Amino acid sequence: MRDDILGKVFSNGHVIFQEGDPGDALYVIQDGKVRISRDTKSGEVEIAVLDKGEIFGEMALFDKMPRSATAKVMDEARILKVDRKKFFASISRDPTLAFKILESMSRRTRNMNEQFTQLKKKKMDLLYACTDVAETCRLILEEAREVIPADNGSVMVLDQHGDRLEIKGAFGSEKEAKVELRAGEGIAGDVQKTGVSVFSADTRADPRFKEG
Repeated sequence: MRDDILGKVFSNGHVIFQEGDPGDALYVIQDGKVRISRDTKSGEVEIAVLDKGEIFGEMALFDKMPRSATAKVMDEARILKVDRKKFFASISRDPTLAFKILESMSRRTRNMNEQFTQLKKKKMDLLYACTDVAETCRLILEEAREVIPADNGSVMVLDQHGDRLEIKGAFGSEKEAKVELRAGEGIAGDVQKTGVSVFSADTRADPRFKEG
């Protein structure tokens, strides 16, 4: 085996490149595994675990952008580094390498599409679970009562036309009261219009209060 196609052995946890690093080469896993991850506000997120024969970091040869993820060795791995000059020289000798790169990029894109589809389905399932407005309002009131002790309470939402506020959840002795408010009317309407929350110890003393 020629020296120029023999990769280097890295130990467990070695960082091949870090997210944000300048990109100047692609890598081929000759043996072992490499973990690809990204940093998010919620912490590190694993994108993929690549195995023997797979290529990573190839986008750097085309877009010259900083690394979009971190590549870290798992256990032990032999990795071959191919810089831009070596890559194009190899392409001229063996054009099939270009097809291998495209195949790798295509497979990774397909996997990302599948992950996106699964994530979208989970979000839709969550949305459907929350479409029972009355139940959602009941849960909101239960949580609110844990924070603010109150004898009465309600949740109002705009109707489908956006011109009236309707009570969708309530508790207490006055929960059967049918208050009709136009959008922007009353205390609740003012909060809905301005987006500014209000804490009032005596709502009836508030000039915006409307009797039911």
